[in-house]
Amino acid sequence: LSAHSAAGTALTFETTGSDIVLDNVNAGSASAVTLTAAGVLSDGNGGALNLTAGTTTLSAGSGIGTSADPVETALGTLSAKTTAGGIFVTETDALTLGTVTATGSGSDVAITNAGGDLRLGSVSARNQVTLNAGGSLLDDNGAALNISASGATVAAGGSVGTAGDALETSLTTLVSATAAAGGVFVANSTALTETAAQATGGDLSLTALGNLAVGQTTAVGRTV
Repeated sequence: LSAHSAAGTALTFETTGSDIVLDNVNAGSASAVTLTAAGVLSDGNGGALNLTAGTTTLSAGSGIGTSADPVETALGTLSAKTTAGGIFVTETDALTLGTVTATGSGSDVAITNAGGDLRLGSVSARNQVTLNAGGSLLDDNGAALNISASGATVAAGGSVGTAGDALETSLTTLVSATAAAGGVFVANSTALTETAAQATGGDLSLTALGNLAVGQTTAVGRTV
């Protein structure tokens, strides 16, 4: 699929029985885009941008991108859903996630942005959630859950949550949490096993409603 629309013009495309292979869809940074694939929504142009838009909603029956070949985007806000398969997106700059859900058995969500903050609404997967932010990973939905999954790996060039507004999670395992220039602040709604967490330049706070099994935990020169 290749498409260009005038700035501010909404773009909607749906297939009822097949895949969508994305070449270059450019709707401008102020436009709303909705893409719905009955099958897979996949990258069709290698490492080049697949999608440029403002508010974007992606839906697929069998996956959005793959771990080896994510969908490359330049978006303002992203919501995405799959009923089978995972969600794999690489963003060029700051991004706000609305509701991102991979509901299929064993499905993962992996979202990376190269620069700027990654602001989290609700991100959920039956298996693993992986979030990598060039800036900070921040809560954008108040007291509601930010991440729900069996396990999660989160990393930020800035901080993971803040002292006044931790990321709210529902996890069995926090595989890894890393902040390169700030703190790590995570509040889990159930018992939690933490494997590794490191904050450089900020404090580290992990809380759980239930048992908290702590692995390798470091806050360089700060408080844990």
